[in-house]
Amino acid sequence: MKRSLSILMIVAMLVSILLMVTFSPLTAKASVEPGAVQEAIDKGIAWLVAQQNPDGSWGNGEYVAVTAFAVLKLEDRAFELGYESPFDPAYQYSQNVIDGLNYIFSQAASYGSGTGICFAKGYHEIYYTGIAMMAIAASRAPDRKVTVGPYAGWTYKQVLQGNVDFFVWSQNPDGGWRYWASDELSDNSNTGYAVLGLRYAESELYGFKIDIPQALKDNLSGYIDYIQCDWDGGSGYSSPCEWVNLLKTGNLLFEMSFVGDTVSTPRVMNAISYIRDHWNDPNSDPGWRPHHYQAMYCLMKGFQSLDMDTITVDGEEIDWFDEFATAILDSQNDDGSWPPDMWGDEILSTEWALLTLEKVSPPPPVNVVVDVPECACDATGYDVEVTYTVERVPVDGTLGIYKDGGLVDTVNLTNFTGTATWTQDLATDTPGTHTWEAELDVVPSAGGTPAHADDEASVKVCETPEVLDIPDQTGTPFEPFDLDDYLSYSGSLSVMWSAAAPAGWTVNIDENNVATVIAPEGAIEPAIVTFTASVECGDGVICSDSDQATFVPNRPPDTSGAYADPECLWPPNHKFVDINI
Repeated sequence: MKRSLSILMIVAMLVSILLMVTFSPLTAKASVEPGAVQEAIDKGIAWLVAQQNPDGSWGNGEYVAVTAFAVLKLEDRAFELGYESPFDPAYQYSQNVIDGLNYIFSQAASYGSGTGICFAKGYHEIYYTGIAMMAIAASRAPDRKVTVGPYAGWTYKQVLQGNVDFFVWSQNPDGGWRYWASDELSDNSNTGYAVLGLRYAESELYGFKIDIPQALKDNLSGYIDYIQCDWDGGSGYSSPCEWVNLLKTGNLLFEMSFVGDTVSTPRVMNAISYIRDHWNDPNSDPGWRPHHYQAMYCLMKGFQSLDMDTITVDGEEIDWFDEFATAILDSQNDDGSWPPDMWGDEILSTEWALLTLEKVSPPPPVNVVVDVPECACDATGYDVEVTYTVERVPVDGTLGIYKDGGLVDTVNLTNFTGTATWTQDLATDTPGTHTWEAELDVVPSAGGTPAHADDEASVKVCETPEVLDIPDQTGTPFEPFDLDDYLSYSGSLSVMWSAAAPAGWTVNIDENNVATVIAPEGAIEPAIVTFTASVECGDGVICSDSDQATFVPNRPPDTSGAYADPECLWPPNHKFVDINI
């Protein structure tokens, strides 16, 4: 049905909605703490995984749909955590993903040649197939082979192409879908999930990039025109103004985006007006409160498809994700699950809640370690090593290095992932305890939740004793001397003296650090003695300094140059005379 809006109404609506909707190239800042969201997600996933059935499915009925939602969440989580594939054995839930997909593929079926591939043929097959398509596409593995069911040996992309063919074949003349092929009149609940599956199939992000026939989109656009209620902009169920609510209007926004509409398209603006008018309704139909999980999920998909971060309600700019996340976190059960939704049990509610919370991706896994020795000497210094790691997710950010609270260096990171090391070799340092800190602050290069890591380590730097100008001595016995007279040291540690002398020489150092050097009997050559003052800093680290002194023992006179004078020894009168030596 053609929209019967006048030009004046369209212009007025364009102005009002553009004032109501604001955008941001990145995620709008939310007041919910990302850490609290991540904690809720972790608890929810742990609970959800524990509900998987032995055959790989989830749920107590509607198995394909419930299983596909669970697999979709676990696949998305793998990529959020930086794994290259949800099938990576290192990923904690890889086997759950494999088992879930195998169950889904085991339920594949067809109505015959040219009709494509559906799942769990029969009642609700439209729901099942659209949701299963999301799970298959979210694997991001188009070339992976199916190993079970009637299409074993086919690639995931071949099966997904078959699903697209099924929706082309089963599209009703009005442009929508209902519960099963050829089930007319279409409704905008089934149609919403069919379009989700088709959008995942064509998406660049997931890598399947399957072409959707333009005729399908054109027919769907006509259905969008039909099912939107003229007077309030919301989506009806199977006729335009029948059972209008926010859940189906969220589907409507997503469908509009799929066929190429933007926020400035009049029918999109009309739908946003409906959402604005019912945002604060204190009910779950037509509203979303206090916590209609499926309605929040469908609205989230619609908002994100149009890059909408906020809407303005009653003159106030609303961060829709903040309000959704607050409601979801406040209603989570202690065991990690969420209570039954008006359209699902605890498992479905948990799946919708977790998928809605995906707008906040987890921070990338990061770590930083500061390594310094426990002790070091001021005169010889030490090495500082900072090892920083970002697992799997390329990030931008900085690594700040601090000593005693002062910035020493900043390392800028761009598209970084992996492990690297920052080092500094200090030749000397001042005595005392020094604390080295490192702070790693990064954000995923593609956008997402920031991550922070920090570490610190302290090193005790000890003063090294200084030994100065111990005097040389000549002539035995050598004079005892106080070593401390030649020591410069202001530290608090006990100084220990030692000496090293040539073989046979003895150096005695008493309790007062008085040294006595004793030459071996008969020694005539000088000896160099090394005196060392040392302190034990700790952890086997010794800080020391030395000085050398030369000790010369008594020696006989050197007569090598003496000679006899005949005139003195034998004078002319042949008489002896006194000789003074």
